[in-house]
Amino acid sequence: MLLKRPILTTAAIVSGFLLILAGILCMLFFQSLVDIVIASRLPLKEGTDTLELWRKPPATPILRVYFFNVTNADEFLKSNGTIKLVLQEFGPYTYR
Repeated sequence: MLLKRPILTTAAIVSGFLLILAGILCMLFFQSLVDIVIASRLPLKEGTDTLELWRKPPATPILRVYFFNVTNADEFLKSNGTIKLVLQEFGPYTYR
């Protein structure tokens, strides 16, 4: 029973040291690794997955735009904020 304690203590110290070392290495090199992976997958080259996803997107992008017109701007500015703005909504204008 007396032999197991030093072994467990040593294992805990070594494990803690390795985890701290791994954390420091991640802090130093993780962003560079992510940048390298993104840069390798970003170009639209023949035969890459990125080009195929660009040619045939898995989802249809839809853009909906709303415009708002302030109908009582002069009254609002003269009232020092006591009157609420009245907005007139235009849209949605949908683009595919």
